[in-house]
Amino acid sequence: MERKEIIEELEKGICELIVVDKDSVEDVISATLSTNHLPEMEDGFDLSQDKYNILLWNLYNEQWQKYPVNFIIGVERLTGHGIKNNEQKLSADCINSIGNIIYENT
Repeated sequence: MERKEIIEELEKGICELIVVDKDSVEDVISATLSTNHLPEMEDGFDLSQDKYNILLWNLYNEQWQKYPVNFIIGVERLTGHGIKNNEQKLSADCINSIGNIIYENT
């Protein structure tokens, strides 16, 4: 995935990123650049991106971090407009109904 595409996904919502470190060890982090999820920033905080690294808000560590673009090997957006739809997933009401039927028949 290109640097620009990664930043666009991060700006649209919360993403799960698969990252590797210098020893090729994979890790999964939740991160964002969506203003809905960012902490209050001090005046003058620089959110500019350079061409080799991506500055992002790490939701697990609750801190700003820079990741080299070539260390990010996968991106899946979890929130925001345009995520995969959930039509094929069971709703909470449906699960409740199934649970009640099973309970009544035991």
